[in-house]
Amino acid sequence: MIILKTPIIVDNSDHKWILLKKILGVLETRRCRQEIAKFGIKPANQAYTNLAIVLLSMFFSVEISYAINEIEKRIELQQFLRIDNIPTPNGVYRFMSQFSAEQFISMTHGIIETEKNFTQRR
Repeated sequence: MIILKTPIIVDNSDHKWILLKKILGVLETRRCRQEIAKFGIKPANQAYTNLAIVLLSMFFSVEISYAINEIEKRIELQQFLRIDNIPTPNGVYRFMSQFSAEQFISMTHGIIETEKNFTQRR
């Protein structure tokens, strides 16, 4: 049996892409990088790249290796994600293995709280 996978094509008018763009915008902020650094994750640029790939694979319900393959094939996807150096699937898995589920949730919660507090002060 042949299984065809849907290509990941950027559509800036689709609600999934709009939400993903907003989330990635938060991940790129200085405040977010500081929050990531609190968890000992360095360099922060590498963290952004790995998290962007994980989010992409989660949003479109695909394996990380397939998401990376699509990023390598599609320049518009690289530009949307703002990724210059594409890691290997093993590199992303190695990055994610640094966290327990609780640590990842704590980091994510910290990022959300930091962003929420900053937005409320505006």
